[in-house]
Amino acid sequence: MTLRERLGALDRFQRTRGFKIGASIAVLVLAVAVLGVYFVNTSSPGDAISIDLPEGMSPQLAERERREMDLLKRALSGGSTGGSAVVVGTLSVTAVALVAVWFGLGLTYLGLLAVGAAVCVPLYLLGTGTANAARLIAGVIVLTMAFTVLLRALRVVFSLPGATFAIARNVLAEAVRLKLSLVFIVMLVFALAALPLLLDAEAPLRHRVQAFLQYATGGSFWIIAILVLFFSVATVSFEQRDKVIWQTVTKPVAAWQYLLGKWMGVAGLAALLMTVTSAGVFIFTAFLANQPAIGESSPFVPRDQSLAITEDRLVLTTQVLAARKTSMPRTAMQVFEIDMDAALAQRVQAERAQDARFEPSNTDFNRYRIEIYEQMSLAYQSIDPREETYEEYVFDGLERARDSSTPIVLRYKINAEGNRPDQIYTLSFQFPDGSIAVRRTGLGFSHTMTLSPDAIQDGGTLYLRVYNGELRSGGPQNSAQFLPNAETITFPSDGLSVSYAVGSYHMNFVRIMFVLWVKLAFLAAVGIWAATFLSFPVAALLAIGTFFTAEAASWVSYSLESFGPKNVQNEWQLWRVIIGGIARAVSTFFLPYAELKPTARLSTGLLLSWAGAFRGTLVLILATLGLYAFGVIIFRRRELATYSGQ
Repeated sequence: MTLRERLGALDRFQRTRGFKIGASIAVLVLAVAVLGVYFVNTSSPGDAISIDLPEGMSPQLAERERREMDLLKRALSGGSTGGSAVVVGTLSVTAVALVAVWFGLGLTYLGLLAVGAAVCVPLYLLGTGTANAARLIAGVIVLTMAFTVLLRALRVVFSLPGATFAIARNVLAEAVRLKLSLVFIVMLVFALAALPLLLDAEAPLRHRVQAFLQYATGGSFWIIAILVLFFSVATVSFEQRDKVIWQTVTKPVAAWQYLLGKWMGVAGLAALLMTVTSAGVFIFTAFLANQPAIGESSPFVPRDQSLAITEDRLVLTTQVLAARKTSMPRTAMQVFEIDMDAALAQRVQAERAQDARFEPSNTDFNRYRIEIYEQMSLAYQSIDPREETYEEYVFDGLERARDSSTPIVLRYKINAEGNRPDQIYTLSFQFPDGSIAVRRTGLGFSHTMTLSPDAIQDGGTLYLRVYNGELRSGGPQNSAQFLPNAETITFPSDGLSVSYAVGSYHMNFVRIMFVLWVKLAFLAAVGIWAATFLSFPVAALLAIGTFFTAEAASWVSYSLESFGPKNVQNEWQLWRVIIGGIARAVSTFFLPYAELKPTARLSTGLLLSWAGAFRGTLVLILATLGLYAFGVIIFRRRELATYSGQ
């Protein structure tokens, strides 16, 4: 029997019902065994946390430290992504394997995996240089197999009766056949597989995880978005250019069915790519998070036995792999209660003293407000040890944090002496119960401190007094008990905040991926709408321009605050009025799209709740429906299949 005949026999065998049933049972048994072994042999990482409190500590402070350590144990035991990664990874592999088996590809994919292993394992064992190549090849193989299997599954879903589903199914076939889309799909697979190899192994673990989340999610979204824009334009305009649409609209197929089928196909392809990307990002993030952090001898075990947890691990768990809300202290305006109108009038008088003809515009008033606010904020956020030894900061709206059983995290960053790296300052934090926490602080970068919810008052308010120096028990009345720093310290605008968990990182991840898909579905509608009345180059240019405008809407809106109708000579200019009006209208329209910022929220551990995403996603859904309706109206008015008689 020849090799071709043997392969043919194996292909026929893997398509038999008996093989499919037996292989499915084997896959399910293997998945259950993997999960069972993992959960039996894995203990909670929170069990590794223990600490001996130093002798001589005041009973009040010791009790607060014990409460915070207990809260940390709970947070780490509930916030680890290791178990979730194993579950998600096992379920993902099981689902892909079952789909491959029932499509008659079980032995084919098993053979591909065997060939891949035969190539990757020797490369991995040869050394560090070839190990990275082995990881890249393995990642490309796995992602490609997952994409092709799920693409087949989606085509089966689109096999339902009706012209709309038939058009959507043809769109998926066109995506694989069209070189334009194939280039972007290959680019996405290689970029996602190569990104883990670019991380600096010497960097803090929290920075590596943040970098991977930001670039993997953001980069994948941009690649898929560009693919969606070009492909959505191409799938409509190329059919008109090549007269393929004649065979479709003469069936007959209504305009609404045709455009809906095109949108379903492109949006389905985007959902497929986002699913593969999301699974890969989630699993590798969890794998990365369970590597040793800076200062750990092994994952979750600090080298310094006097520490309960390293700062790197603390920030990673409570601020990166989290779904948290952040509370900023009261602003200088709330504290000082300055009469802004009086301050503006005084500023105008000062300007008129230099120029009697000066007449302030709205732009001038906006600039003066910003300058006055910045001056007040600088005074409020600075602590001079020679004039005042402390500043009191107040955080409101922490009722939910007080009622929770998870720790809250105080994040602080100070600037002083040009942020010299060789300088270490000492800060003292005094709480309402009289306890004092002293921290040695580097300049120019963030530090964190874990607090118990008990520090929050009944009204949901946290009072925090910060001393620019070391405050010893007894207060600053005795100069020997207070050791000030050399220079004034300043908290930048984001230098002092309190954050607390309000949900699960895993559900936050799911919500963010859903919002990213909604944005992609909107972009698909933009491309299809543009192609209904424009040629491919012009429609692609319009779609890409719309995408860039939407992404930059927040930046444009912020920039317009200092852009007015007058030039530096205080003269009105018509072109500034026209440009400013157009820019404001465009940025306002796209602002709900830009303000979602799902990737930034994911990499910083900020919560994106359904309520928080409702406005933006609702606007995008309504805009998608509007573009679809507009496209249908245009398509109905076009003569797409006119026969000339020649």
